[in-house]
Amino acid sequence: MNVRICGFVWRVFCAVAILVPTVSVSTAAGPSKRSGPAQQPTKLDTLTGFRDQKFGTPFSEFQGLTVEKDEGDVKLYSKKDDQLVLGPARLQAIVYYFFQDKFYAVSLHTEDRADTLDLLRVAVSAFGPGSQESNAKDELDQSWLGKNAEAFFNVNPKTEEGSLLIRDGAIAAQVEVYTDKLAKDAGDSL
Repeated sequence: MNVRICGFVWRVFCAVAILVPTVSVSTAAGPSKRSGPAQQPTKLDTLTGFRDQKFGTPFSEFQGLTVEKDEGDVKLYSKKDDQLVLGPARLQAIVYYFFQDKFYAVSLHTEDRADTLDLLRVAVSAFGPGSQESNAKDELDQSWLGKNAEAFFNVNPKTEEGSLLIRDGAIAAQVEVYTDKLAKDAGDSL
């Protein structure tokens, strides 16, 4: 992955990491829950992974991954020979997220408006209409919460680059607890 893509992916990861706690409340016991009207069951209710790789799979069972970002217990990887197409959407990158060496999320990234809109079409086709938060940065930003998995679609309004993050709800809750502890520890050291 080149420096431009790596920088883009890291910015998206940071944006999603900041956005996600504002749209969901998690506990270590299970997937994030959101108050409000009950949602129709979607593919997210039964989603257990991405492209034949189940969430929770140990890193040792993957092949061809290259580390892109190492943040201790959280690591981001790319695959050298990954298929960068999802239906009509041409992807700029696919990033695999691991927490304590377990696969827990994947993000798909586009670099132009046409592919961003195609990726959104794929997400809506798979998960149904998403929810939009009042503080969304772009009118296309959406989120979906299933029983097992969660998905977040974000668009950079200036560049029209898009990203779709799909993650396991239970492991994501563990990541949020871990991140909160790191923040608390850092705050205590001030």
